[in-house]
Amino acid sequence: MKILFCQPTMQFSGSENSLYQLIKTLDADYDVSLFYSEAGPFYQKISLILQPDDIYYSKSSKLKRNFRSFFEFFYSFIRTYVYFKKNDFKEKLSFVIVNTLMF
Repeated sequence: MKILFCQPTMQFSGSENSLYQLIKTLDADYDVSLFYSEAGPFYQKISLILQPDDIYYSKSSKLKRNFRSFFEFFYSFIRTYVYFKKNDFKEKLSFVIVNTLMF
């Protein structure tokens, strides 16, 4: 079963730490990948349990409450879709889990 976790930032906060604990407890039957959109120091910690080929990065705009930001945010989804099509996952994803509402 292939699971893609989406995490907007790679900082040391609660959402990243809960994601780390969740991925760490999954057994080898799960094929886990991580997609993130803002680099940070948490990358070193998560790379201890995931292979570099399973960690994907694409810059994405953060959602703010204004009209211009809505279009930037929508455009980031299009870029993300193109990114995954270009990198063509070998297996169909079973689950996509977004670790926050502000992706």
